[in-house]
Amino acid sequence: MFENLTRRLKGSRPEIQKTLVKKPRFPCPFYGFHEAFNIFVDQCGNQCPLMDHTCQMADCPSGPNWNKCPFNCKKNKEALNNIFYGHRIVPNEFWPKGQSSWDGMLFQTWMEYVMDPNTPRPGKHVDEKNDKPN
Repeated sequence: MFENLTRRLKGSRPEIQKTLVKKPRFPCPFYGFHEAFNIFVDQCGNQCPLMDHTCQMADCPSGPNWNKCPFNCKKNKEALNNIFYGHRIVPNEFWPKGQSSWDGMLFQTWMEYVMDPNTPRPGKHVDEKNDKPN
């Protein structure tokens, strides 16, 4: 039953699969976003919506990394699951061209994208032809 409901929801809100703008991202789905009404909005800064202040890892030499984040722990598992499966996110690079508003993409889709090793990272050159860092 749950699977049918999920399939229907996905069918009614197709996800954008390709970025419209090339924007390097650290491997953290929260870095640079602000939460408003269960939607994470891109602020292009160094804030963390989970801690409601500047990212604790922003000054690390390798930059923010979700796999090393102090908030990513068993103690926060329930809260994180609520976000992963109940929130939407509005990253600038996926904003549909010409639209003045957009209700974003599923957080799980964004997380898969931003954690993918092929996603452009800050400080690495991006080849415009194939969208992959060199």
